Amino acid sequence: MKEKKPAYVKNRKKTKNVDYISIALFLIALLAFFYFVYDYQQDRIQQSIPEEEKIISYSYNGHDFTKEAGIWYTQIEKNGVPYIIMTQYGPLEVENETISYNTNFFPRLTRAGEDIYITFDPREENKSDVAIAGVNFKQGLTIVYNVNVKPACTINDTGCPIVQTCNSTDKGVIEIIRDDDARGEYEGNCLKIYGKDQDLIKITNRILFEWYGIIQVDEAGQVYRT
Repeated sequence: MKEKKPAYVKNRKKTKNVDYISIALFLIALLAFFYFVYDYQQDRIQQSIPEEEKIISYSYNGHDFTKEAGIWYTQIEKNGVPYIIMTQYGPLEVENETISYNTNFFPRLTRAGEDIYITFDPREENKSDVAIAGVNFKQGLTIVYNVNVKPACTINDTGCPIVQTCNSTDKGVIEIIRDDDARGEYEGNCLKIYGKDQDLIKITNRILFEWYGIIQVDEAGQVYRT
């Protein structure tokens, strides 16, 4: 005859089972709480980091872009040589900048060894944005076209050894013009860049991305993604 276990033994087992379940639920709740606190703190940390210091990345037409400390980085390859490119803006920020393509001889004038002039009006008081645009263009022209970049002024002025305009030479000319309406215009042997401050830098980056083959443009001058 099978011996019956006392009722208190059964109750003790049930009590143990209830205790195990309670402990498990408590641990799950505790882990969930810590995860919530950690996630919340990470969000607070990210929010406390200035926008220009956050690391952001995305891919654009097969090129990986990373923004770190306010500068965008990507890599291109020209003639089998890799180059790290640094810009103030990424392609998503500048792809819709206005560029017009009129009678455009500029690409024919950018053969290796050719002279290209980057010109500006020396009478402008604030030339820091013009200087940044000029440095960016010099980098792009050297990497992409391997041309001789020469600074010049659009008018005669002390400290400007070369005076050059779009109409005074058959060489390639990039004329940087400070203007409220940011845009780029290809016309004959000339590329005119209009803009002020950050708008001037944006239009400069937009043109460079096209030179680098990152931003693609169809025959109608419309940007498309691959």
